Amino acid sequence: MYGVITEDYTESQNDKNKTNELKISLAKIYLILLLLSGGAIYFYSVYQDDYLQLLIPYTVIWPISLILVGISIFRVKNTASFSVGFFITSLSVGLTIVSIFVYSTNVKNNLETKVIPIQDFKQLVLDIDLVATKATIKSDDKNLFLGDISSNYDKADIKYYTNENNIENIQLEQNSLPPGLGSYSKSTNIILPKAMPTNFDAKINLSIVSIDFSEMDLSSSIFDIQNSQLEIKIDDLKNNNSKIDIKSRFSNITLLISKDIQVDMVDNSEFSSIEFEGMEKDNTNNSIYRTNISYQLGANEKLVNKKKLVINLSSTLSKVTIIQK
Repeated sequence: MYGVITEDYTESQNDKNKTNELKISLAKIYLILLLLSGGAIYFYSVYQDDYLQLLIPYTVIWPISLILVGISIFRVKNTASFSVGFFITSLSVGLTIVSIFVYSTNVKNNLETKVIPIQDFKQLVLDIDLVATKATIKSDDKNLFLGDISSNYDKADIKYYTNENNIENIQLEQNSLPPGLGSYSKSTNIILPKAMPTNFDAKINLSIVSIDFSEMDLSSSIFDIQNSQLEIKIDDLKNNNSKIDIKSRFSNITLLISKDIQVDMVDNSEFSSIEFEGMEKDNTNNSIYRTNISYQLGANEKLVNKKKLVINLSSTLSKVTIIQK
């Protein structure tokens, strides 16, 4: 009888040891994954032309990783591991709360107004890169580019030059990440000239952007959007044939287009919610949508010299709404 009890006791101790070993191994796995993730982020940020695109900000990833490490160590029932786990978990939770709700003491408000006269140029090419920004972009009769950029931690980088073809190029780029803890904000208000033929290219990530292209001489526009909210309004177009290319991932996009503009759209979306008002599918190709002529025209009207907008849409896990009214 005693032999059986001893054997059961030995097996029980072995099970406990295996359990502890398993818990310690989980902590090591979390730590290794954290180091690998950090190394990959650093490599792509420093050595690649385009930084690693993430679905959530870096400031959210590291606290979660540390919390997982702390909790996994916390589960091991000995004083040293308990103390380490409790410290890591408490520190991670505390820093996360500070990052979200509390301003860092070294935050400085940076305000910049850039005015670039657009005189006698053949074309304007605008290339902007917005990260974690609330932006408003519209047009005006003034023959200039006006940009108001504000941030409570960093300045934007605005470059402009004229090439040999008498085309004015303007580039606006923001740093992707804040330099530490705190509540950070960026906002941008841009005014473009109506009279100048314009090519508009934008990379938008983790941002809320409102654009009014009404009455602009818009030749083409390219949007690369991630994890953002974008609204585009077009009441009129000076250019009779304009094109907008939209590539969207995990975003919410709304296009408000006047019924006086003929719209042809090619839709190559996957796993997205697409809503069209005032448009209908082409009879020969289900991926092509066109302005609903019966919706747009009265009984005695004809579609002659109609301004035309071509939209190439490629979205993944996004919501896209196009309204013509």
